[in-house]
Amino acid sequence: REREREREKSAQQRSRHMWKRGLASSFVIATTLMRSFITHANIFQRLAISTQSRQGPLSLRCCKRLRISTSPLQCTKSSFKEGGRGSRIFNTQLATYASKLKGGQGKSAASAKPGREKEIEVSQRGFTCIIGVDEAGRGPIAGPVVAAACHIPLHVNLEKEKGIILKDSKKLSEKKREEIFEELTSHPQIVCSWAVIPHDRIDEINILQATFEAMDQAVSRLDCTPDYVLVDGNMVPEVWTTSKTATAKMIAKAKETRSSGEASDGPSSDNVPYQSEPIVKGDSTCIAIAAASIVAKVVRDRIMLELDRQYPTYGFRAHKGYPTKKHLEKLKVSGPSPVHRRSYAPVHRAMHIEVSDGASTGEDG
Repeated sequence: REREREREKSAQQRSRHMWKRGLASSFVIATTLMRSFITHANIFQRLAISTQSRQGPLSLRCCKRLRISTSPLQCTKSSFKEGGRGSRIFNTQLATYASKLKGGQGKSAASAKPGREKEIEVSQRGFTCIIGVDEAGRGPIAGPVVAAACHIPLHVNLEKEKGIILKDSKKLSEKKREEIFEELTSHPQIVCSWAVIPHDRIDEINILQATFEAMDQAVSRLDCTPDYVLVDGNMVPEVWTTSKTATAKMIAKAKETRSSGEASDGPSSDNVPYQSEPIVKGDSTCIAIAAASIVAKVVRDRIMLELDRQYPTYGFRAHKGYPTKKHLEKLKVSGPSPVHRRSYAPVHRAMHIEVSDGASTGEDG
């Protein structure tokens, strides 16, 4: 009987404990759902008001699409302006969605595709041959760095002609990049060029200067005389940054040469300053830069495939020289190959380990 009483008592305690835990869990779930409901109601309310302030019927259309009632429309604009915690995020999302409903003009950062707004703006200032420049291969610890330059005339629309949508090369599959590369290099009105700076040159002058050198060479190899160069990133090669007067004179001289039909050997990469402008995330906003990013990526990937056949131990085919976990393991076991960048820390450490293991070399590492 005592054992039975003890069992009953413990069962009651367990049931009370489980009941308390269940009640607490239910409270947490209810609170979370309530917060979510309030948040979404706030978003719908702001969206309805935001769209109503732009165009009356659009708010009803918006509510119908979101499957909510039109009651949020009774809210005043002042409460919408006051906002609250996280109002900036809400307002951005609402403006984007409302713009999409108006005609697809609003674009989120993730889904946006490069446009030609910047090129059109530059062309309105009197420039005709507008070049986009981008690089591939700054991050890897092996292989070269490649820069490409592309000129796509404003009247050329690859999306309408071929159904090709140019994007940042990192957002495209390898197969798609290859297809676009063939179209860009075979199109009669599109001009492309590229330059390859090997690993030993990178070790000699550092990766930033090597990238600038590749960009300068790529632009100088174009079959057209560049008027204006748009560069992905926040810097342009130092050789291009000279006084505006000198730049304007050289551009005017190049235009005179082109208009007179005189033979030109093309710009020299040593003494030609280009009118240029850096654009942060340019490969996501500018079509010319996006095209250059694809060309540079494909050229470098093909080089890395060839290096993979020469040095199969490191698996360059898979990682293209980037410091992945498997790549670093192979580097640690086998030591650096002839195409690894000795100035990069992982390669330098691997060389130090290799030298330490074979102390007969007597090198400092």
